[in-house]
Amino acid sequence: MENLNNLCLGCMKDIGSAHQCPFCGYKRGTAQPLPYLPAATKIDGRYYLGKVLDSNGDGATYIAWHIDRNVPVTVREYLPDAITSRTEGNPWLHVMSGCEYVFADCMQGFLDLWRKLARMRGLSALFPVIDIVEENNTVYAVSEYIEGVALRDYILRSPSGYLSWEQLRVLLVPVLSTLGALHNAGIIHRGLSQNTLIVCRDGRLRISGFSIWQVRSAVGELNAELVDGFAALEQYGIDLQQGTWTDVYALGALLYRMLIGAVPLDSSKRAANDTLVIPARFAERLPSFVMNAMINALQVLPEDRTKTIEQLRAELLAAAPSQPAAVRTTAPVRTQPQSAQSPVPRPRATNASAAAPAPAAPPAPVAAVPAAASSPKQSPDKGLKVTMLVLLSVLFCAVLVIGGYLLNERGAFDALFDGDGTSVTEGGTLAMRTVPDFVGKTRSSVENSPAYVQDFVFEFVDENTMEYDVGVIFRQSIEQNSQVAKGTALKLYVSIGPRQVTIPDVSGLTYESAEAQLKALGLVCERSPKYNDGTHAAGTVEGTQPAIGSMVMEGSTVYINVWREPETQVPTTRGSIWDVLG
Repeated sequence: MENLNNLCLGCMKDIGSAHQCPFCGYKRGTAQPLPYLPAATKIDGRYYLGKVLDSNGDGATYIAWHIDRNVPVTVREYLPDAITSRTEGNPWLHVMSGCEYVFADCMQGFLDLWRKLARMRGLSALFPVIDIVEENNTVYAVSEYIEGVALRDYILRSPSGYLSWEQLRVLLVPVLSTLGALHNAGIIHRGLSQNTLIVCRDGRLRISGFSIWQVRSAVGELNAELVDGFAALEQYGIDLQQGTWTDVYALGALLYRMLIGAVPLDSSKRAANDTLVIPARFAERLPSFVMNAMINALQVLPEDRTKTIEQLRAELLAAAPSQPAAVRTTAPVRTQPQSAQSPVPRPRATNASAAAPAPAAPPAPVAAVPAAASSPKQSPDKGLKVTMLVLLSVLFCAVLVIGGYLLNERGAFDALFDGDGTSVTEGGTLAMRTVPDFVGKTRSSVENSPAYVQDFVFEFVDENTMEYDVGVIFRQSIEQNSQVAKGTALKLYVSIGPRQVTIPDVSGLTYESAEAQLKALGLVCERSPKYNDGTHAAGTVEGTQPAIGSMVMEGSTVYINVWREPETQVPTTRGSIWDVLG
């Protein structure tokens, strides 16, 4: 963008000289209240700030323009409004007297959070973090801008006001994989809601609204932001530990919002009187394993709740989608011990129908035995024949056992027996199984499927890959539809996401040399021109974004800052021209 004045500071689209943006309605000259930075402020000389998109107790998010790359971005400013202030016309952030320690401690937490997110930019359900800038006595985290709408607005636009399980499943799986990776890195969101999940134009659901823990707890030093209906009980200042299960509760509430079409009652109110129910019309339509997973995630007390994202994902995805729901009436979600008057147990099985006792088999008919006196005597020849048949049968079984021991072939012999010695032959022949297509399934869904683990022996191999989300199977050792003996061993290769690489020091090199080094590490490179005051060699590298030494995921884009040609200042006054000409 050659002329920044042509940008709408509400959406960063080119509107020329128009006073009001035809795209978003933003009017030029709209004042931004303190303590936010005024629109048109520049950060680090590269980021041209627009209006504030949202804010909470630890900061504000601005839409901005990346001057070097000519693309919109978002800039998150560390701005704890409870302990800081700004004066008009001065971008410096002032800390209130006596709050210096809290300010520094929270700023370090803010930095740690966004640095971790920058290292995990390869995860599909994140808005990639591309830069972190320290300026104005505070910190700014810069992320790629991807247009989208909040999940709340997306659902409200649907005719029914809720989503089907088939629609939700497609959106949710990448989010579960990303959250699992975040939790493994020590990042707990604590603010997942219908407003912090964004449905983007590319069809993906992405996570926004990251904040430090002090903002997500009623006992923190900053102004807390707890979203009613989605915040877990432990976030309300009650003496309960927060953890991965805190995000699990929010996901349970999101499932309820998306599938039932309503926001659950706040957890602090449910603790006293839990009246949350699943209406009968949804119980009849939704698969039982989905309802069980949702109920288990929505338990008010942490000790009753699903603990990890992996466990929630296994409950949501392990059962066959075609299985009919077992619950046919309004199903209350209970968290407190049940009295004799309300014996509604907490469902914990991933398959509700699995817990139901199997119908007793009918007694086998008893054949009538004729009296001994009326039985004809067996001839000696017939008795000898029976004895010989028994001996031949024993000898045949012995040959099978000895031969199998000597051959030690699992497919030829071991597969004839389970580990407890019971036969796995069917109808007198070796039990055969068709190998399913495991590619695209999650490891947990395979491990927790009784049908799979009864038919196959699995070996899971973790490997880095950019094409599949964390925890998803991307290759199998035996092709699908192959016929194998029951108990055959299968290798399943599971994605652990892209490998992490360190950006090497390429400063001072030519762009071509720096690009070659970074591409050899599996990184994508883009040139980012940088203003040159004449003190630097044109065409050489100043640095990178993310910075040199940063850990990034393979496949990430790295912007190489290259010094431009120095700009020659031509004198413009008559006197100076004559002076130059001599």
